[in-house]
Amino acid sequence: MERCLEAVNQQTKVIKNGAPRLGIGEILRQGRVNKRLTQTSTASLAGVPRRYLSLVERGLRSPEPEVLIRLAHQLDISSGTWVPCMAREEYKFDRLAEIGRALLAEDDFKGAGLALARALSIGRRGPDTHALAEVHHLVGQLHFQLGRYERALTAFERYACMAEHIADPTALGTAAYRLGRTLGMLGQGMDAIRKFEQSARLFGSLHMPSHLGHAWLGKAEILFHMHLYADALESYQRAGRLLRRMPFRGQIALGSAVCSLAVLGPEAGLRAAHDVMSLREADPATQAIGRECAAVALRHLKRYDGALAELADALICRQQLAAELVAGLLAERALCQTLTGDRDGARRTVEEYRLMQDSSTGVDLGAMNILALVLGVEPVDSPIPSQLQDGPAQRLTTALALLYQTSDDTA
Repeated sequence: MERCLEAVNQQTKVIKNGAPRLGIGEILRQGRVNKRLTQTSTASLAGVPRRYLSLVERGLRSPEPEVLIRLAHQLDISSGTWVPCMAREEYKFDRLAEIGRALLAEDDFKGAGLALARALSIGRRGPDTHALAEVHHLVGQLHFQLGRYERALTAFERYACMAEHIADPTALGTAAYRLGRTLGMLGQGMDAIRKFEQSARLFGSLHMPSHLGHAWLGKAEILFHMHLYADALESYQRAGRLLRRMPFRGQIALGSAVCSLAVLGPEAGLRAAHDVMSLREADPATQAIGRECAAVALRHLKRYDGALAELADALICRQQLAAELVAGLLAERALCQTLTGDRDGARRTVEEYRLMQDSSTGVDLGAMNILALVLGVEPVDSPIPSQLQDGPAQRLTTALALLYQTSDDTA
């Protein structure tokens, strides 16, 4: 019986001109042979029984998505090779959606796009609306990660319409959150805030604290970039009470530190910056930004030695920091050195900054843009609170002006 099924399977894999074409099982077998592996060793590497792999290679069984992806990885077979076969082998809608989700999670955007496109073409012929809505959700995430925000917006709007049609409050809350993030990337701040507020209401009514925290965090980041620091600080605080895990703790602590410095003054900013530095799990960039905020606060308190100490600690790990972040730290150091009368040190720092400009691009981004890189949101070209001196370029200009003024007085 198995031989008959195998014969039928081979006969159906023929295109219009009569030439043979490979199925998924045959592609896997060819990849295994090319790597000179036995079925036993390949099955062991993929964590499946040998008989299971044998049935897959002969086309007598369709592998589960996670198994198929593991096998393809072990055999160095790209998704662009095997995903198109799913259309020819009439894979079901739910299986295609699962494969698309799995590939998207692994940042295999090409394979995910192929699988999800095929799922949509099948889905329009009649699977349940809930499953089709989830595919639109995945398509939106794919476009969002690729930076295609207009397309992502269209996909998320379809997802929201379907969620409303099936009256699924969780899906509605998720759709509102996704729309808020996408609108934020498109620069539509007020519309994004409304979507985050809608998401917060839905997740709050469903008693989903983690999802509610993400909605508040999204709103806080939009308010931050709109320079509404008092409102942003409140949203950050609400998010902080709900999200306890990194990297969200780092994002929330950083945003709170800058907003506290802008709204409440240097003392509050210094306390918030210490909260950032107390995060042991924080990555070097997060720690460096926290120390920069502390240095700015200490400078405004005229505690220049403390500010220079914080900047020195931040610059220790400079090999792990982005050029924009190092530029901001150097500019702040130059300003503090100038204010303490260390003209030679300030000149050396200015020269170091200039060398960075020669070897890097974009080092004159404002301090808000540096924070945006750490917060994972789109940088914006706009002024920031006077407490942060409008970014590295302005701080460096201030330091140079003080240096020249000091030199003139001396002369």
